[in-house]
Amino acid sequence: MKIRCVFLDTGDQPYPNVDLFIRTSGEERTSGFLPWQLNYAEFNWTVDHLPDMTPEKLRDIIIDYSRRRRRFGGNDTVNHFSFDPKITARLELSW
Repeated sequence: MKIRCVFLDTGDQPYPNVDLFIRTSGEERTSGFLPWQLNYAEFNWTVDHLPDMTPEKLRDIIIDYSRRRRRFGGNDTVNHFSFDPKITARLELSW
């Protein structure tokens, strides 16, 4: 089922649904930010403040995200997508 985001803040964007939400400053809440678009988003909570975010920290967050098993509300018996771990490892090493 595809969620229609026509009337949401991100409705006119090419990818209206959020895949990864990074919350800085040690807060572990969304503060009501994009409540509908964050339904199936993965969250990363970091104690660093935004000015202290470095490319290396962002890389580590993205690598952590790439290793997560996403089920989109389903269970493990449904195969949502498949990927080749060799490709992921090559991307991580080349970064």
